[in-house]
Amino acid sequence: MNKLLYRVLPVLLIGASLAACTKAPTPEVAGNVPTTAAVSISQETTVPVVAVSYDSDDELTDWQTGAVTKVELAGASASVNGTGAAASGNTITILSPGVYLVSGKLSDGQIIVDAQNKGTVRLVLNGADIHSNNSAPIWVKNASKTIITLADGTQNMVSDGAAARAQAGEDEPTAAIFSKDDRRIQGWHRQQG
Repeated sequence: MNKLLYRVLPVLLIGASLAACTKAPTPEVAGNVPTTAAVSISQETTVPVVAVSYDSDDELTDWQTGAVTKVELAGASASVNGTGAAASGNTITILSPGVYLVSGKLSDGQIIVDAQNKGTVRLVLNGADIHSNNSAPIWVKNASKTIITLADGTQNMVSDGAAARAQAGEDEPTAAIFSKDDRRIQGWHRQQG
């Protein structure tokens, strides 16, 4: 529903703007007699209202209290210091709810959230640069809720290659951050592309 709203609303606004800017042809008038044309545009547009509800997890900004599992990205590999996640080469798999502090650079790899237990998975991007040539760099396969928090004062990048979207099938990721489950992003972010 949100995707439809975000695609339809700009088209309607641009169309209305262009229609308002059109100028009716002015007949040839001898001398300096000013001419005016009144244009009236009437268009009814219904914009659906989407109700959004937030839980206490969504408002939590102090992720540093409690247990934090550290995920250190290092080029073509990664390491995990803590519980609930495993690293194998360039793939990090989050297996349990909890807080995961992700930092460093992963040049061609993936973070997969596949938490079978109920609860919230919080990925805190703390100066992380995650790229995948062939799939979504962050893929939420299974989780009750995943919250991606952008740590204050850090710059983070999540990007995928064109091949990732071209190869995507029905059940394959089609975005740099892909989820069919509940996902939220906290912090200042800029989306490109």
